[in-house]
Parts: sequence; C-alpha cells; structure tokens
Amino acid sequence: LRNSDNTEAELLGRLSAIKLGTQNSSKGAVQAVEQTLSAAKISTAGLQMADCSGLTPGSTVSVKTLDEVQYHFITAGNNTTAAAEGMSIVGLVGTAAKRGTSASANGLLRVKTGTLSGVTSMAGNVSRESGGVLPFAVIINNPENEWAATQAINAFITKLPTL
Repeated sequence: LRNSDNTEAELLGRLSAIKLGTQNSSKGAVQAVEQTLSAAKISTAGLQMADCSGLTPGSTVSVKTLDEVQYHFITAGNNTTAAAEGMSIVGLVGTAAKRGTSASANGLLRVKTGTLSGVTSMAGNVSRESGGVLPFAVIINNPENEWAATQAINAFITKLPTL
C-alpha cells in the first residue's frame, strides 16, 4: 500500500479474482472487488470500475465507499489490520512522506494517496491526539489548480489529529 503503482493494483485485483473464482481478467478483478465490498457491507453506490488500476476513463468511486473501506480496515479485526497499518505514513514513508503541512501530524496519519489527471484524493485513518482512530476520505474532482487542490488536502489532513 505504500507504493503507488497502478500496475500492481491491477495485479492484486486479478489475484483476488483467481482466489474468489472469477475470471483472471480486468472484468473478473472488478467482480472480485465488488464481491468483496458487498461481503463487507461497504457501499458501492457510484462505483464504476473497468479495471483495478483506476486509469480507465470513466472510473469513479465515492468518498462514502473510500471512507467505509477505511472504517472496515480499522474495525474488522485480524484480517484487515495489515491494510490499516500498511499504508503510507504522513511525514515518514511512502507517497505521503511530504504531504502534511506541520510536523505535528507526522506519524499520525496512514493514507493512500490518489492523483490522476483531473482528480486528487486521499483516504486513510488518523490516530487522534485525544485517543482513538478515525477513518477519512477526501476527493477533489476537476480542480482548477491541481497543485492548490493537493495543498488543500495536505492542510486538511494536518488538522485531523486534533479532532
């Protein structure tokens, strides 16, 4: 999860397809993802996938789905702990190493970044300064200024540990 590799995401989708008995193809990988989300009772409203890389035009996912996935990671137990803990860590490692705007948030956010032409996003979990862990997700579609959108997300996540 610390790598931002779309080819790897597609490969993991296809491995999931094989494990769940769907076709070893982009279509089968999408079916495996949808089957897994449904089994976990995670909303798929607004989810449009042609593959697992997210690169196919028209692919969409909602903030609700991303947030529910993160909530599942932090509450479901043994099988999801690695996913909750294995993401990039703001201020420390991975694609989020330089994403916070203050050192006070370093190490408190585990995230998956998402940046494609016309969209920037982030989803993950935050260890709150007052205790507890919360999931979060944010998506900015078609920003007029992608750099400014990324900076806005960085400022937003930096405040989350104080909730």
